[in-house]
Amino acid sequence: MAVCPAGPPKLIKPSLSQYRQACQKPIAGAVSGAVWSTSLSNKPIGNQTGRFPTLQAAHNHDKMIHIAVYLPAFLLKAMKRVLFLFVCSWVNLLISGVTLAETSDNPPETYRATLDKNGIQRVQILGGDYFFKPKHIIVKARVPVQLSVRVEPGIKPHDIVIKAPQAGIRVNQKLATAPKTTSFIPLVPGKYPFYCSSKLLFFESHRERGMEGVLEVTE
Repeated sequence: MAVCPAGPPKLIKPSLSQYRQACQKPIAGAVSGAVWSTSLSNKPIGNQTGRFPTLQAAHNHDKMIHIAVYLPAFLLKAMKRVLFLFVCSWVNLLISGVTLAETSDNPPETYRATLDKNGIQRVQILGGDYFFKPKHIIVKARVPVQLSVRVEPGIKPHDIVIKAPQAGIRVNQKLATAPKTTSFIPLVPGKYPFYCSSKLLFFESHRERGMEGVLEVTE
């Protein structure tokens, strides 16, 4: 008669490669000739189907390793994008600064009005986003002046305003692509600003953006 060997059954722990292989594919059917156990409790689980807790833990560990390897590469890529945007913004500011410096170095365009055959000082002004040309106009005092002002095509509304009642100059004219004329007789020599008063909500007015000039009245 055969005698059964004494003692508990022999425990076999799977290797790491077996863990990973089992995590990728569920184990179907019984495991013959061996009893599997967890690495933590060392208690036999017995013949089962599906995945083992120990194998799932190994799979989770592999996921953490993958994240640890991929995360630095992701951060590096994000840092490169941020650096690229920063450099583009800096270059744009530099170019804008150079343009403003060149503009400020150039003297404003000046136009001195002359009398036509009817004894009127006629001045043509062109407006746009955000400028008037010419920006400096010189006229003689006590001689009629006629301003003809138009703007370039666009969706922004513009006007021209000159407030100098002490000099006999009152201008507040909405502008369009077709020339608008206004006449006055400047009485007092001096320098009087003309500008666009348009403003949208809390944004800077057109005057603050540079749409202004000077009307100079001389003897």
